[in-house]
Amino acid sequence: MGEWADMLGRFRHALAAGAIYDRELVQLVEPLGGVLEAFQRRSSRSQALAGGRRWR
Repeated sequence: MGEWADMLGRFRHALAAGAIYDRELVQLVEPLGGVLEAFQRRSSRSQALAGGRRWR
């Protein structure tokens, strides 16, 4: 799992530094939106299973 966190951290830094062009960002809207939706569904389900307690 650490590999994903590292990759996303590198992406965040590249994005913040302006190393990714706007035209490239347009191509990422749909895939990143899908990742966000899946994450939100998963976190909602995990919270419900944990009795509403937040997880880290």
